[in-house]
Amino acid sequence: MFIPENDWIFVVDNENNKIEAKEREEEEEGNLIEKEVVAVNKLEEEINKIIEEEKNLNKKPEKQLLSISTQTDYYQQPQQQQNIQQQINNQQQQLNKQIKIIQDWGETNFNINRWICHNAMLYKIFNRR
Repeated sequence: MFIPENDWIFVVDNENNKIEAKEREEEEEGNLIEKEVVAVNKLEEEINKIIEEEKNLNKKPEKQLLSISTQTDYYQQPQQQQNIQQQINNQQQQLNKQIKIIQDWGETNFNINRWICHNAMLYKIFNRR
């Protein structure tokens, strides 16, 4: 343990979160050294506790990330279902457009054939005379 050679000793009061600077007195030097040893031991214990808490905190985010990922998966399912439904709707709209085009061509073809037959009948009727 290193004790500074100056005339000041710093006393750490953990309960009140204070650091006090006291003048070193020759008579109380042994008593203050004992207090410093006790304070250093307490600080080492607190440092070890903080290190353990940091290790625990480092472990906790993994669990939190797992829970977050499952939550996002759970919340992404409706979004994925909406995306799939949107794709199905788009395909259905394209299919309906194609069906409409085919129906229009069919009606047009039917009308053309009907007019051809009608004109052919009229031609036969008027050319007999």
